[in-house]
Formats: sequence, C-alpha cells, structure tokens
Amino acid sequence: MPDLQELIATYPRIFKGEPPVIPGYVNAGWHPPLMRLCAGIDALLTDQEAEQCEVMQIKEKFGGLRFYVRLGQAERISMDISSPDGERVRLEALCVDAEPDTLARIHLLIREAEAEAARTCEDCGELGKLRRDSWSRTLCDGHWVRHQRRHDDDGEGCNT
Repeated sequence: MPDLQELIATYPRIFKGEPPVIPGYVNAGWHPPLMRLCAGIDALLTDQEAEQCEVMQIKEKFGGLRFYVRLGQAERISMDISSPDGERVRLEALCVDAEPDTLARIHLLIREAEAEAARTCEDCGELGKLRRDSWSRTLCDGHWVRHQRRHDDDGEGCNT
C-alpha cells in the first residue's frame, strides 16, 4: 500500500509500528482520506483505548475504501454482497466489549472516510466516481479512460 509506512510512523498509537493484521491494498489517491481518518481515530482515543486499538485491514473492495479496526474485543464485522446486476448491500454487525461511545465515533469517522473515498479517484486523488466494467473502481474521467484502454489492449471485452 502506498505510504503505509508513513501511516504507521505518523500514528504509532493505533498501528504500534506494525502493518494491519490482514494485508490489504489501496492506491495513492486514497492516502489523504486515510491520513485524516487515522488522525481522527488517534485524537479520539485515550491512552488506555489506544493500547487496545488494532488496525485489522485497510483495502479496496467493490470500488470502495474499507477500514477495519478492533478496540479491545469490540469490532465491526461487515459483509458486502453484490447481485448480478451490480446492486450492492453491506451487512454490518457490531460486537461490543469497549466504550460504546468511542467505538461509535470511530465508526462514524470510518464512514466519513469511506464516503470521501467514494468520490475520490483512487489513483490520483482528484474528483472521481464509481466505475464498473469487469471490476469496480472509483476513478476520475482521465484514469477511467486509461483503465479502459489498458483493458481493451489486454484483449478483454473483445468479441473475437
């Protein structure tokens, strides 16, 4: 993940010098929303809560940013379901064994970062939107055109 080491170094209370437990990847365009998210989480946590904080995974899924964190034994469990026509539904459950108010505020920050990423090109950080072909990605017009050209050059989508 671009700049993952910068996130780890900048927010040692939530990363503890280690990458997320489960490997993941996001492109550089989403680095600014991630930095703001980590800053917000770090500011919310008491020292005791920070000791219990564990970033589980940061990734792209269905063209959207996903950030999973555990606080003590509390964590948000979510599942994204996509129908054949591309309709997406996210199911979420919250397993709580921590300060509910702190956890709720963290999840609000995560939702805000996800919403920001949903309108941000994951490649360059400019204004973007969800684009779908064989893969869902959030891209600006320019990166979408480049993506389609690469896709066509690979022979995918070709009727021959």
